[in-house]
Amino acid sequence: MMHWVETRRGMDMQNPGSLGDGNFLGVTEEFSSKTPGYPGKKFHDPFGLSEGPKFEEYKVKEIKNGRLAMVAFVGFAAQHAATGKGPIDNLADHLAAPYTTTVATNGVSVPFM
Repeated sequence: MMHWVETRRGMDMQNPGSLGDGNFLGVTEEFSSKTPGYPGKKFHDPFGLSEGPKFEEYKVKEIKNGRLAMVAFVGFAAQHAATGKGPIDNLADHLAAPYTTTVATNGVSVPFM
């Protein structure tokens, strides 16, 4: 689903207005946008939050938040590759024995120790 959404967003950036081309249940105008690549109108912004002087600042903050979330996910994947457990299991192990279960004691994260 995310691939479809991001592909349509990219297509709208290349061809502005393509988000409102009528291919979603026959509804056209309600899905068009003011800015290419960003959804708008009544279904995506029912309270009008995308207008005002701070909107550009909010867009930058949202992009930074998304990038931070992607880095966090890479950390979760690396943690699973190193220990074979998920983040909650690793946290439980660390809380049970905080001095013996650390990043330096799993044998993979710090290979030279």
